[in-house]
Amino acid sequence: MRNLSNEGKGEDEWYGVSTELTLFKDPWIIKKVLTTSDLDQLGRLLLQTGPIEDHIVKYLNKDDKNKVQEGLGITVNVYEHDTDSTFELLPKRWTTWNSYVLNGGWRMYFVRRRGLRKGDKIGLFWDRFASRLHFRVLSRATT
Repeated sequence: MRNLSNEGKGEDEWYGVSTELTLFKDPWIIKKVLTTSDLDQLGRLLLQTGPIEDHIVKYLNKDDKNKVQEGLGITVNVYEHDTDSTFELLPKRWTTWNSYVLNGGWRMYFVRRRGLRKGDKIGLFWDRFASRLHFRVLSRATT
């Protein structure tokens, strides 16, 4: 009697089941390569309008949405995946540049503590169920 369970199949396949892990969706919807202005004394991370409105602002309640869009901002928790830490930042619309900024601790909690440099790539996404922002350093600039 022959065992046909793995006949003619590679090591990675057994009974028609693949052992290869595949991610279906990249959670880091908002990605940015850091610039000098993101790291300087102004202490703010400049972000494009489209991704912030599409992936964060639209999930805020009406009052918070108005505060953010009017430039007043709101305090949100930011979960930093690499260090399992949570900090507070202030997202708000920066009307002079028609964009959004994250400040209120960006320089201290992220730039200095994580040693961020020009060319580092970061990722962000809004967790609408926990109402918090997620942050991760996706890659470091080459030296």
